Amino acid sequence: MQRDALATCVLALMLTLPRMASAADAAAPQSPQAQPAEEQLDEVIVTGQRSHPRDSQKTFTWLARLVGQFTIDGYVDPQARGNPEDFLKVQGRADCAGFGIGPGVQYALRVRWPERKGPNGEEIPGVALTLDPAVMLFGFDQADLSIRHILVDNKGVAEDGVGNYLNADTVLSRSPCVAIPANCERVVRITASPDLQTVEMRIELEVDHHKAVGYDIVMHRVPGSESVVYGRKPEKENQ
Repeated sequence: MQRDALATCVLALMLTLPRMASAADAAAPQSPQAQPAEEQLDEVIVTGQRSHPRDSQKTFTWLARLVGQFTIDGYVDPQARGNPEDFLKVQGRADCAGFGIGPGVQYALRVRWPERKGPNGEEIPGVALTLDPAVMLFGFDQADLSIRHILVDNKGVAEDGVGNYLNADTVLSRSPCVAIPANCERVVRITASPDLQTVEMRIELEVDHHKAVGYDIVMHRVPGSESVVYGRKPEKENQ
């Protein structure tokens, strides 16, 4: 119960802070020709395609796919060159539980890969082992109809983002890097397969618009683990 309450508080804070940061923009006078808010929400453009975020059942279904117990494999590409000889093999586990009526999903992660240092023994930004352990939260923000996520690593650094659908299975977010003091953008692409067997997370760090580090992580569902978001009944699909 204490873990669920803590997760709910963290998620509530995650959903509130971005809107607080944009309060000045919200208070600015609007053009008399601006469309009503309801009309604007009917269309969200992502990579040139029109999506329909009003379908909350789609979001509920996608979040439910993230719930369960998983083994993790994949690799880190420390220079984002796509050269297999550079890859650092990833291994780990994830215990993912649903909570609240939002709904929300909490990930408890333990992910490791071989240590890689710079030529002088310094840590390479984005390559240091920081996800053993780590916590990741997902939630549906009904205020702006988006999926928000936040990752807190074992150093207490929090990286958050706002995701939009590329298709029914994949959510994409872009956000500034917190842990890297440079012109860095974190691109997160998460694909939750409809067969409930895998969740793929592809993360790229782009510095000055060039790929600097890549993560290709695949989560495999442990046989018998359930895909359920607790505290909320599935809604009927719109006819």
